[in-house]
Amino acid sequence: MEFLNQKSRVTLTQLRALDAVAKHGSYSEAALETMQSQSTLSHAIGELEKGLDAKIFERGRQGATLTKLGERLLEHARNALDSVKAFEQEVRLDKETLSGTIKLMSIRSAATFILPPIISDFMQRYPKVQFEFLEEGDDDNMIEDALRAGRADLGILESPFLGDGLVEFEIARDEYLLLEPQKQRAVRSWQEIRKKPFIMCVGGCTRHLREHWENLGIPLEPAFRVREDSVILGMVAQGLGFSIMPRLAVEPLPPEVRASSLPTPLWRKICLAATRRKLRLPAVREFVQAIKEAVA
Repeated sequence: MEFLNQKSRVTLTQLRALDAVAKHGSYSEAALETMQSQSTLSHAIGELEKGLDAKIFERGRQGATLTKLGERLLEHARNALDSVKAFEQEVRLDKETLSGTIKLMSIRSAATFILPPIISDFMQRYPKVQFEFLEEGDDDNMIEDALRAGRADLGILESPFLGDGLVEFEIARDEYLLLEPQKQRAVRSWQEIRKKPFIMCVGGCTRHLREHWENLGIPLEPAFRVREDSVILGMVAQGLGFSIMPRLAVEPLPPEVRASSLPTPLWRKICLAATRRKLRLPAVREFVQAIKEAVA
């Protein structure tokens, strides 16, 4: 690869070092991920900057921070690395020996109930493809950021409000349910519901629910704010109040909790999202097709 002049050649080693250090903002953490020494990474970045006659990183107490030029070069570096990966995977796919690692980031309910059977079937067909689940996505913004930054190849998130650069496919619809204690009389209207303590789930689904009741002109004031699904179900089972959560988030439903449709039904869309660059990777492309076939 020629760059600037015939003596300056950018190598894949340098691009991988640039990607790793930019991702972590630290030579030490990048060294752990790439299983190289810090000095090796530092040398690769130094040679890259020397060959380009340009500064890519600012070094300081806060770690390694990309310069403005570095931010622009990073996008090109990741495009080049993904193209090389796609090049290699296309050959393996043609030989029916497709391999590689697909990095996923998903909302918990989809990771629990939608993905496992699809991954199991896919790995029977392509046993050399591996999957890495990144840290759990608490909300759509976290997953979208990971996709745009290239940390995740695919994301499973709730609602389609993504901007340019991301492609999305709807893979499921999930109904919001009214959760009440079995030992109490079932309520049938919003007026009845508002008289009871509301246990609100703090997470990505809250935004959709808030928009729903604001559109209905029925604001609900939470008596409790809780993040963990299992804690909410336990509180409802003990008669501390009611909650509203998506069906996939409450499985398996405890016998002490009754679930029913809302007086005015509400559904959420669950979508698969990726950048166009990642969709060019054969392993990612084949897995996306497997998901589409599974949910068709």
